[in-house]
Amino acid sequence: MRSKRVFATAAFLTLVAFAALADRAAAADVQIDGATVTSADVMTLLTALHTALNPKDTTIPIVVSLKPASDMPGYDPEWHYAGIAASQAGPKTMSVWFNRDLKGPALETAIAQAFLLALTDGGFGGATFKQIYDAAAAKDAQLPPTAPDPYLNRHQLAVELAKLLQP
Repeated sequence: MRSKRVFATAAFLTLVAFAALADRAAAADVQIDGATVTSADVMTLLTALHTALNPKDTTIPIVVSLKPASDMPGYDPEWHYAGIAASQAGPKTMSVWFNRDLKGPALETAIAQAFLLALTDGGFGGATFKQIYDAAAAKDAQLPPTAPDPYLNRHQLAVELAKLLQP
């Protein structure tokens, strides 16, 4: 289920992503978690983000759920990437949850981080970003069961990915 608010915010982020595409096309390589990310890698990821944020384009299977704050994980009060799930009737889908009370910049940040993380996990951002995601997930798997944030490394990755949208 996608709400009008999520789509309106997604439309704004699409404009931001286009601006980032233009800026990053000529940008130098960047480092994310020790991996070299080229401008071509960034273009692939941001193009996937643009596609995923287009409500009329269903080629990237992201399912958005708006949830009350009480249904959000304690370590993810604003957004949560629930992972990839196999669908009985079709392709695998990436699931993102948003706190339905988010608005403004908090919602923009949540959408950017959740979508970018899903795109990297799903391989839609290209091989380099998939490897970076997998490394972060492997580090998270090494956290103790009592860790307050079992997605600590993937959350840090989401922050780094969202920085790619900044001019």
